[in-house]
Amino acid sequence: MSVREKRELNHYGKEINVRMNRREKRSMELPQDANILLSYVNLKLRDFYSSLDAMCEDLDESRAQIEEKLSGIGYVYDPEKNRFVSQSV
Repeated sequence: MSVREKRELNHYGKEINVRMNRREKRSMELPQDANILLSYVNLKLRDFYSSLDAMCEDLDESRAQIEEKLSGIGYVYDPEKNRFVSQSV
């Protein structure tokens, strides 16, 4: 096998993995429990996304629905901290 053939196979494999990862992201449902959702969303914002909008767009989720559910347990999105924080703070 030539170097070129190896590169093409390697590139093809990476492309498949990227496509599968995108598909998995979209097929994964957000947690229904508000407290678990809070933890899940804050983890995603901390580790993977620069904003709530970027996360919602990438995961194909409704920002309004997330904010509504988390406001029900007393949390609001703080764009400066890029996380949901307690309203009482």
